[in-house]
Amino acid sequence: MTEVIARNEISTDPLESQGGARAFKDAFPDLHVEIDNLVVAEPFVVVEWRATGTNTGPFAGAAPTGLAFTRRGVAEVHDGRITAYRDYFDRATMLSQIGRMDLI
Repeated sequence: MTEVIARNEISTDPLESQGGARAFKDAFPDLHVEIDNLVVAEPFVVVEWRATGTNTGPFAGAAPTGLAFTRRGVAEVHDGRITAYRDYFDRATMLSQIGRMDLI
């Protein structure tokens, strides 16, 4: 992951550490990201994305529910590296989607 992220990258991702990302991937092993929109304005590229996954592993210390989530975000890429990143993360919506409102 570090090979695609610029050193001065700006992130608003609540799981921005590699450990947090690894735990998230363990909780949602079928995690899939699709590009919804791609804007190229040399030398930058802006990518709007959508991620989906099914909670089949432990999440935040809770047992898996087998339910799926969707979340969206945007990343700015310059010279092949992510320089800015915003995940439109809403914890309550995501927990509702996977049936874990008890974790709020």
